[in-house]
Amino acid sequence: MRICLYIIMMFIVTSATHAQDTLYKVDGSKHLAKIVELNETQVKYKLFSSLEGPTYVIGKESVLQIVYESGLVETFPQSLLANVAPIVKIDPRTVDFGRNFISVDAFDILANGTLTLSYEYIVKSGLVGYRLPVSYHIIDYEFRDNSYVFGIGADINIYPYGQGRIKFFYGPSFQFKTFETYSAADVNTAYALLFQAGFLFQPEKHINLSVTGALGYARLIRDDDVYEKKGDVAGNFGINLGYKF
Repeated sequence: MRICLYIIMMFIVTSATHAQDTLYKVDGSKHLAKIVELNETQVKYKLFSSLEGPTYVIGKESVLQIVYESGLVETFPQSLLANVAPIVKIDPRTVDFGRNFISVDAFDILANGTLTLSYEYIVKSGLVGYRLPVSYHIIDYEFRDNSYVFGIGADINIYPYGQGRIKFFYGPSFQFKTFETYSAADVNTAYALLFQAGFLFQPEKHINLSVTGALGYARLIRDDDVYEKKGDVAGNFGINLGYKF
């Protein structure tokens, strides 16, 4: 008789143990529970250790899976997707960019017959570049006044959005130019302070193209003191093709 009672009690305990649901949350926690209600957005449950206690309500996005007492397993894949950080493809040119940029101004050659070579050094952050252009007149075009001989400049390029495939930049530009004079009335030298802006295009890691435009003030100086120094509006445009490393 005692053996029968013992077997009956073991059966009751075992059945009660397996009559519980198991709730797995996305935070890694596990709860022995009794699922009360499951709707489109929420899961309502009671803790198995306190079936007469309060009913808990959580959003389905917080539930990874539910293992019911019957052995049925219900998973919630949207919870996995909601808790996985989106994969963002980072352009390597934004972090692994060349800090040295050597270029030639194609527009200056075609329009003015002047060879302009530039070197730009970009700081580690990619937000600022220091550029040194040097110009020398090499081709005389009949349709232009070819008195311009030599020039040198100093630019500070500010890249507010860093480096990358297409980036905007701006900053001050200082230029000094000398001219071939034929009379005392001709301009001998010129100093210019400009505001420059443009875009840097980087189709490949090492191949770069920049388009710039500048506008500012120039101080024109003549040989003979009889002719006063005067100021004038100055402008500049460039298309620079180069190699970045």
